[in-house]
Amino acid sequence: MSESAMPAKRLIKRFPHLLGGNAAFRAKTPAAKLKDLDSKSRKKTKGLLSFTPDVVKRYDKFSISLNSLEKEIVLVKFHMRFPSGKSEDFEYAPSKADLSKSSLSLDGFVSAYAGDLYVQGRIYYADGTVTSDAVKTLVLSKNPDQLVITPREYLISGTAGKVEYDWDQQEFHCRANATITNGSSVSRTYNRCSVRVTDGGENGTLITSFSFNVGPFTVGAGNVSYRTVDTWFSQGSSVWSKFNARWDLTFKFTYESTSGVNVSDTAAYRPMTTIPINVIDTESFTGDQNTAESNAYDIACEILEDRDITLANPNWRILSNQSARDKYSVINIGWQNNYWDFGEAGEMYQEISGPDGDRLDLFIPLSFAYDSDVPSDKRNVGGFSTVNGPFPKDDDSQRSGCLVLMSETDHNFFGVAIAHEICHYLGLEHVDPDDNLMHKNGGLTDHKLTRDQYNAAKAHGMAKWLAPDI
Repeated sequence: MSESAMPAKRLIKRFPHLLGGNAAFRAKTPAAKLKDLDSKSRKKTKGLLSFTPDVVKRYDKFSISLNSLEKEIVLVKFHMRFPSGKSEDFEYAPSKADLSKSSLSLDGFVSAYAGDLYVQGRIYYADGTVTSDAVKTLVLSKNPDQLVITPREYLISGTAGKVEYDWDQQEFHCRANATITNGSSVSRTYNRCSVRVTDGGENGTLITSFSFNVGPFTVGAGNVSYRTVDTWFSQGSSVWSKFNARWDLTFKFTYESTSGVNVSDTAAYRPMTTIPINVIDTESFTGDQNTAESNAYDIACEILEDRDITLANPNWRILSNQSARDKYSVINIGWQNNYWDFGEAGEMYQEISGPDGDRLDLFIPLSFAYDSDVPSDKRNVGGFSTVNGPFPKDDDSQRSGCLVLMSETDHNFFGVAIAHEICHYLGLEHVDPDDNLMHKNGGLTDHKLTRDQYNAAKAHGMAKWLAPDI
């Protein structure tokens, strides 16, 4: 087991919107960037965003302040990240009465956890200009000490942490970020961490427990400490066996201080079957189209993760050759033997292949063009795929992909179609139940996959196992 202080270069990555900014901000060190985001510093430098109060108490209401209203604001889009790791997006359109004030205050927010509270705002003005700002503050517990454990990497569905597999050592790894806050008037020094692993939640069946030395490190009064934890489990261990069978497990971490004060928190970890994919845009998309594609990808992941499949770490690509864009941004669909003819898509699969023979190619065209002999009631295709596609994919290059039509306005349908077509490539056929993802319309009442369907999909070569003997 290993545990260490979280370096600033890793901590700054917990706030992804902050990695851009102007040239002066980008040139700063990670520690200087974090200091610039502090709510107190923001008020002193007249930043656009700040929190009230500067330091928030857990379960107490706080406000987001929008300062220096020098121009007329028509809309603000906010992204807030809570100490728990969860996030929320919302919009605010100020009234005329609001705009008459020197600053605006959005009230009534509450955090149930202690740790970092972060908000980013994108501000749209009446003159057509846009600016953005970000700020963070610390939430302290009235208890007064609290530990918040967040998995290093969440699944897209956000219900559990991703279990990673080390093929060289044949070990499952559960990596976590630990945030320890001290709301008291004295310092705390921590020197040990204990871990309980259970099945069925925190109070479920005990699988294993252990402890190990840490630091020691000190958390000052009214301050915070950021730590990283890595627990791993070798082949043959009880936890390894449970993960190997795709069981979810709950980890309870407890940091023990020299003064007898202990802080605890839990996190769930879930092993998954991974389908590595290349997402290949056949044209350079607009901002709204890129947003639609990103949202659809997340929706597809949420659907598949319900049945222990993830599309983690896709390879995003755009056709770079202009002649290929001209040819394939609109895919022609014909009609032959009373069925659609997807011959042009087959030509595209053969001509264009994403890197790595063990990555599934998912093409996203702008639109379809139907030949005149395609019946009018059949001109409603949202996507199509080879059923039981080749692995490696270049073994049968004309069948080496699947395809989903860009849907800029219906992100949910777009995401369902992605999940549906990927499952066709993994060997799944259409089924009759209208609550199943593989219904011909992607499911009318739900988008479930049965255990038998999952077992069939995981047998495909494109499915990457987290453990070597599955």
